[in-house]
Amino acid sequence: MEMDNINQDSIFVKDEESKAQNMTIAKEVEKVLNEKMEIPNGYIEIKLDSLGKLDAPEVLHFRNYSMEDATELASTKDEDYLQTLVKCLNRMVWEKFDCSLLHEKELEEIMCNIYLIFWGKLLEGYQYYLDNTIEDSEEKEKKENIGTTIIDITQLKTKTIDKDFKEPIKVDIKGKVVKFRLPRLRDMLLAKTFTYKKYFKDERELSDIQNAVDKKKEISYEDSEKLKSYKENKSRDFIKAYEASIIDEFEGKKLITLEDKINVFSKVTLPYWKNYEKIVSEKLNFGIDPLVSFIPETNYVNQKDDKGNYKYPEFVDENGNAKPIIRGFSFQPMDLLPTMELPDDSGVIVSYGD
Repeated sequence: MEMDNINQDSIFVKDEESKAQNMTIAKEVEKVLNEKMEIPNGYIEIKLDSLGKLDAPEVLHFRNYSMEDATELASTKDEDYLQTLVKCLNRMVWEKFDCSLLHEKELEEIMCNIYLIFWGKLLEGYQYYLDNTIEDSEEKEKKENIGTTIIDITQLKTKTIDKDFKEPIKVDIKGKVVKFRLPRLRDMLLAKTFTYKKYFKDERELSDIQNAVDKKKEISYEDSEKLKSYKENKSRDFIKAYEASIIDEFEGKKLITLEDKINVFSKVTLPYWKNYEKIVSEKLNFGIDPLVSFIPETNYVNQKDDKGNYKYPEFVDENGNAKPIIRGFSFQPMDLLPTMELPDDSGVIVSYGD
């Protein structure tokens, strides 16, 4: 299919609407007010690589986790951790900013900085493929091909967002325009709420069947199919709601509610999504670089095969010494939450009495 008018000028919107202008002015006013406020002791400054081009300002300040925060995060269910984390971050941030408006790369930066300053620079137990050249997925995922390493946060590299970027992202195909924006954490939370409400009745009706499955009891084929269909439909609608949430405008109509966006989701054809994804992957890689250089642990470096050759030649130089390798890592928020283990902090003094 031939596509007309697809270029960077048609992707990055140059003409701001009045609402966008007002939002920009409001952000500038908020920035000035925040600069005039004296940040209390205990708050750290975090400069975001999104450069204030999304909802978050260029700089935010966060305090360490309180016992209330740590307890709440430790006791939350996996499926609720994002909502709980946003709630805690809203208590921890100095500025009057709703952390549900963060992009996932902004969240990653914030979590890594909080961990670095308050809990230490080393992240333990990060897994990677020892032999990254294996093409067969099952072979690659085998336990014996998985190594673990310690990542030094101070060695992570970051990249700022494209200097010309401005939301919304406009895709013009033969005069028909769809505008998108980058996703926020709130989109994930709203999509979850949407599917929860939509499938609440089904979930209640199937709860006995699900309990039987959880207890490893036998269920009928009919019940099994009902449960399978419910889970597939719920998962599909969640993905649909989440993807629809980033549609900002369709055929000249500004979309406000999630329901409005879901209603036009099927009308946004594949070429629009392809061009949106292309510009995001090529131009909007910002934040922490997932590719990390590190030296593998000695026990992996020294491993040899039956012929006496190094099992992982990528790990050693011509003199048989360990050398850095590069692997991709994902820094998930749950991996960066505080633990009850004390960081190595020589600045802490504990004493008795007065």
